[in-house]
Amino acid sequence: RSLILSPNLWMLNRWMVIGSDVPYSFNGLWCTDSRVTELDLSNSGLACEFSYVFWLFGLEKIETLKLKSNAFYGNLSYIEGNNVVCSNVFTTVDLSTNKLQEPLANNLLGLCKTMESLNLSSNKLSNPTEVSSFGLGSVKNLDVSDNGLIGDSILASVFSNCKNLESLDLSHNTISGFTPGLIRGCSALGYLDLSFNNISGNISGFGDYSSLKLLDLSSNFLTDLGDTCKTLQELDFSTNNITSTIPSTFSACLSLHTINLSNNQLTGTFPSDVISSITSLRNLVLAYNNISGSVPVFLANFTNLEVLDLSSNHPSGTIPSSLCHSTSPHPLQKLYLYKNMLTGSLPSQIAECTQIRSLDLSFNYLNGTIHVSLGSLGYLRYFVMWLNHLEGEIPNGLFHSGSLENLMLDNNLITGAIPYGLNICNNFVWLSLSSNRLTGTIASGIGQLEKLAVLQLENNSLSGVIPLELENYKSLIWLDLNNNKLQGSIPVELSKQPGKLRQEVCHVSPRATQPASHTVMTLNDEEDIPFFLQQC
Repeated sequence: RSLILSPNLWMLNRWMVIGSDVPYSFNGLWCTDSRVTELDLSNSGLACEFSYVFWLFGLEKIETLKLKSNAFYGNLSYIEGNNVVCSNVFTTVDLSTNKLQEPLANNLLGLCKTMESLNLSSNKLSNPTEVSSFGLGSVKNLDVSDNGLIGDSILASVFSNCKNLESLDLSHNTISGFTPGLIRGCSALGYLDLSFNNISGNISGFGDYSSLKLLDLSSNFLTDLGDTCKTLQELDFSTNNITSTIPSTFSACLSLHTINLSNNQLTGTFPSDVISSITSLRNLVLAYNNISGSVPVFLANFTNLEVLDLSSNHPSGTIPSSLCHSTSPHPLQKLYLYKNMLTGSLPSQIAECTQIRSLDLSFNYLNGTIHVSLGSLGYLRYFVMWLNHLEGEIPNGLFHSGSLENLMLDNNLITGAIPYGLNICNNFVWLSLSSNRLTGTIASGIGQLEKLAVLQLENNSLSGVIPLELENYKSLIWLDLNNNKLQGSIPVELSKQPGKLRQEVCHVSPRATQPASHTVMTLNDEEDIPFFLQQC
């Protein structure tokens, strides 16, 4: 402990031996047969030069060493004359989120010949100067993400001795010049993450590697998909500059269960001839492209499909009534079709999607009424159909299961009263029924929704007195009752609690984008809407 310059001693102060020299009860320390096998000093506020703690690697029986989220700094390079050696059973080290800054060259960690898992993410390591200097040895899992690594020299170094490498994370750097040929010697590589880098152009050739199962090249500057996925199970090329359609070679990707090509510039009609052959799909995400056509009926045959996201494209036509008809229970959990040009009504058969949790059909041209059968969906938490042409009343049966947390039906043509049935949904966080044709009063029971963060009822024809029960809200950040026929005032108790919106509330459709804490809006508040709610 004397080598630690400025530790937070909440953990180390408990390292005392009472009646024995066997430290079985030390916080963050595990022993077997009186020998230390695992040491976890993560998040301990420790600050010292890395060379001072390297002796820990030589503990006779040490297998796992976790030093993440401290302030270790200095040089990883091997120092001539250093007589410290690694334990011959040492397998795992986590040095992520520290302040290590020196080059990845002739590093001390190369002395650990049995190390299998190495995490150096979120430091400030610089590129190796020699191709063979990294010394992976027996490492199977390597994470050097978020280090500011640039160019392509790091790639040549890492892949020069990678025969045992199974998982590699190089994301959140500024790497360029990657080609699939670099991993030719990585015969065991199954997971490769190169997301958030500067890789550009046309990449092809990944189909030659039978061991590769997950490939993440999202948030780069790629222009083509190439031949990438013969044995892949997960493929993420989201947020690139891909302008073509999905190539026909993808029809041979029979093992794929996840495709994410969102935020590109894919064009043409939905590639039914290609996608229809990949029946193993569990997650299909093509949002924010320029795909046209209709929502394909054949998706009903995908008996493993859990997530379908075709949002913000140009499909037209109706929602297939047979979407969840092929199997029972159908596994579909998330259906996102917002910001398209869909017409017709929401088919009552959507209730066959018995596992669905999130349903977002907002910003379309859908009409008709809301079917009471949706109330049978016991897992449905997010139901969003704002900015459509819905008519009729909101059925009380919609709330039968009590599972709803978010209901957003604003900017429709809905009539009738606010349904009393919503009071049984004790986990309601967001309720937005604004800009409809609602009449009647605000029932006092709405004050029972103590977890409510957002209540938007503006631009309706509601009348009566504002319920005093609104003061029961403990988390409210947004209340809008403007442009109604209400009387009375908002309970003053509301102004005494700040409220806080959970980030997961902001997931459905491009509405609120970050958690926030604001004072409650009043009837006469004329201030500008905060930015995070302008997206609503």
